[in-house]
Amino acid sequence: MKLKLLNEIPQGLFDCKASDLHKLLGGPTLIDIKGESDQTIFMTSLLHGNETSSFEVVKNVLKPYRNSKPPKNIIVFFGNTVAAEKELRHLPDQPDFNRIWEPGPLEENQLAMDVLDYAKTKKMFASLDIHNNTGKNPNYGCINYLDEEFLKMASHFADTTVFFTEPHNANSIAFGRLCPAMTIEAGLSGSVEGIEETTNLANYLLHTDKIEWNEKRKNFEIFHTIARLLVHNEARVDFNFDLNDNVDLSFLTDLDDNNFKILKKGTVIGKAHNLDLLRVKNNQEHDITDEFLKLEDNLIITSRTFVPSMLTQLVYVIKEDCLGYVMELMNPTHRRKALQGR
Repeated sequence: MKLKLLNEIPQGLFDCKASDLHKLLGGPTLIDIKGESDQTIFMTSLLHGNETSSFEVVKNVLKPYRNSKPPKNIIVFFGNTVAAEKELRHLPDQPDFNRIWEPGPLEENQLAMDVLDYAKTKKMFASLDIHNNTGKNPNYGCINYLDEEFLKMASHFADTTVFFTEPHNANSIAFGRLCPAMTIEAGLSGSVEGIEETTNLANYLLHTDKIEWNEKRKNFEIFHTIARLLVHNEARVDFNFDLNDNVDLSFLTDLDDNNFKILKKGTVIGKAHNLDLLRVKNNQEHDITDEFLKLEDNLIITSRTFVPSMLTQLVYVIKEDCLGYVMELMNPTHRRKALQGR
């Protein structure tokens, strides 16, 4: 899989939809736009082909510079364009393009390494990996390092920030070794609010000489992702809350309304014949289901209070990734340490 490199905005970019981009570019493509300074802003678009807000953000950011140089270099990586053409997260024979950012045997691993190697030749200022959710979530940013520069950047996007270390082969973890980096979760695909807020963040980074705290968000919440809710690939799943012989796991019809809300101990989230096909695993892949879930009279009940995120009702996403994440507010001591330079 060869990486294509362009040094100008391709003709027709602003007139096409995400599903048209593969015809325009032909595959994964880096666009490197020379700026007034040698500092570089990096953005990803369409690492997941069905998450299209990133493409709208890129067009918003690039449009003012069709005939002039931006304040900084702008590098955009258009990732899984062939999946975008099919409006899929990725094709059945492909890996997840946000799980390839480490050395590995796949041609997609090498593609990611080529992108990283190219970025290493630049003076990196900041990186944004732009995504959408498939469930109902607020806009939020994710960081992977509790350094002050990362937290400062996070304060310019939404009121909530998530700290995660798994999946360890995500784009923002790799780019976080080069510069302040964030994963942006800009609501549902096409969300006007998510596109606008992400565009504002990108433009702030493009025009500022130094990332400073956003004083309007002096006490934003930092959640730590500690586990995933995993559903077996062969499980029969629905969201009808109606257990029968044709389904193994039947969750609440509005389960994803609970994203970023406190799920108290004793809350019913679904029904099951048994919990063998629904497990909770921590960041070390240890099974900790009993800490979080129990089954009573075929009801799936929370064993402790926690905050879920990215709960989705798209069954194919659930099976290839997860039902959702388990989070907790960061320990106050860790939070104080992270914010000590504030």
